[in-house]
Amino acid sequence: NVFLWRREDAIQHRVCHERPDLVLNGRNAIGPIAERKSFVLLLQEALHRLRVTQQVGADGCVIAVEPTDYAMRKLKINIGINSDLAPRVIAVQAAVTDSRNAGTKPAEYYSRWPLRHDTPRLHQAHLGQLEAAKESRLLLLDALVDELRAQRRIGSPVAFVKLDVDGNELNVLLGGKRLFTGERPVILVEMAPYVQDEQPGRLDALLQTLSGYGYRLEYADSGRDFPMSAEAVRKTIAAGAALDVVARPV
Repeated sequence: NVFLWRREDAIQHRVCHERPDLVLNGRNAIGPIAERKSFVLLLQEALHRLRVTQQVGADGCVIAVEPTDYAMRKLKINIGINSDLAPRVIAVQAAVTDSRNAGTKPAEYYSRWPLRHDTPRLHQAHLGQLEAAKESRLLLLDALVDELRAQRRIGSPVAFVKLDVDGNELNVLLGGKRLFTGERPVILVEMAPYVQDEQPGRLDALLQTLSGYGYRLEYADSGRDFPMSAEAVRKTIAAGAALDVVARPV
């Protein structure tokens, strides 16, 4: 199983057997993945990453993608702490984007959420802190998957994508059209209207792209239908809040 994930954790995390609640958000998201023996791509959310690695089993694999130097250091430390899971993790430092930006050099990304809010240069809404991405590169999601297959690091289909990239979800989807329309992985995507609305029309475009790829949205905890219109999403999720929802192929 291959997962693609991205996000820093506030503290070093050791997978704890006494914390069974540290599973991927939603009973309907993770269940079928371990059965499929395929790959999982995780874009951000390091707190759950190692737990997911534990769940995919010996035949599974997690591709963990981080864009910034800071987050990559944290990821490698966590992999080292969990040495029993290390063979199942492929760590990639990259910023996944669309065709307009691929090939250029990334600069900075929000990848740290300090506990002290008086830290300089915090995002006004989500309070993230910018970090340098000097060792990173910009590329399409389809290109990343092709590269890993050419290197024979993955072979099976991608079963699941965790997508939490602080407003850049649309770019990732556009750069992964072949993956999403061909291999049809389940997606767990952070839906944060207040972040998407920093660029007018981006939330609408995100939902339209998911629909155009043949996906529907559902609540991660219950499997109930989640709205697919921007207006309804804004009414469902309060201003300044976010919710992880499952995008499932129709």
